[in-house]
Amino acid sequence: APEDRIITEVKPSPNFDLESYISNYTGRTKAQRLRFVAERVPTLQLDAMRMLLQEVKLGQNVALYKEVMELIGDKLGNALDPKWVEHIQEQNNKQGEKLEMDLGQHKINSIKEKVRMGHNDLGNHHYAAGNLNEALKCFMRTRDYGTTTKH
Repeated sequence: APEDRIITEVKPSPNFDLESYISNYTGRTKAQRLRFVAERVPTLQLDAMRMLLQEVKLGQNVALYKEVMELIGDKLGNALDPKWVEHIQEQNNKQGEKLEMDLGQHKINSIKEKVRMGHNDLGNHHYAAGNLNEALKCFMRTRDYGTTTKH
């Protein structure tokens, strides 16, 4: 269970700058690095949490947002934004349905390259929403529709 994890605290060097360190990363990796700092570096915890929350809200991953809110608790006041969650879930559902419809249309038209691109687009959507297993399935399906050795 996650509660049973032993978390070792880390003391940063005196000249450690969180903003310049984290600027080397983007997306999921940036969020993971910020979470690591928030969990293990007490002196930087609040700054890392603020930056983590800001980073997560730039994306579409509602599950990650909920995990981050659980980590933050009340340390940043009441930062929970249920309207954001509802909006992003609705947006994810609409976009997913549209991509599924587009893919179905491409399959009906039997255009291999369009089907491959449709699977790729759907995989990117699932990845952004945090559905990694579904993203992997979509990316694996692209192999069946590759038309050149680059695919």
